[in-house]
Amino acid sequence: MEKSRINDGRGLWDNEGVCDKGISLCNSALKDLISGQYLAFVNKLEQVTQIFANLKSGIKADRESLEEKIEELKRMNDALVEEKTGLPVEKDGAE
Repeated sequence: MEKSRINDGRGLWDNEGVCDKGISLCNSALKDLISGQYLAFVNKLEQVTQIFANLKSGIKADRESLEEKIEELKRMNDALVEEKTGLPVEKDGAE
């Protein structure tokens, strides 16, 4: 398995790195279970659960941020079109 990606500026791992870490923990947890290391197995299972819960929150935050940027860019584009053409831009069927 390749190394986990590190530090995208918002935390220790980017989303792909978090998935890689979760997969690695699952593999390690299975080895613990097979070798009778039941407490280590449960500990790793808990870590995997926390990782994916945090990933879900991170994906939601990323999506919301991108949607805000898209709306801002649409407004900027509309303003530029109006400035350059002198014609009003229809905004979501409002005009």
